[in-house]
Amino acid sequence: MSQIVHALDRELTEWVENLPHNVRHATNDRKNPKMLALCLTAFFVYYSAIINLRMSNPPFPLFRVFLVC
Repeated sequence: MSQIVHALDRELTEWVENLPHNVRHATNDRKNPKMLALCLTAFFVYYSAIINLRMSNPPFPLFRVFLVC
């Protein structure tokens, strides 16, 4: 991956690791559905960004063929 992709990957990882404890672990608190929704949304955004970031720079040329089609 390029230096920019590595830097963005690192920033995203730091972002998710620095989420407040009550947001990161809201799935353990079933009494507060709003926090659960916030937690799920945060992780959905994080993993979607990671997937899109990494798939835009696939490590193998074969993947590029499928992405162009």
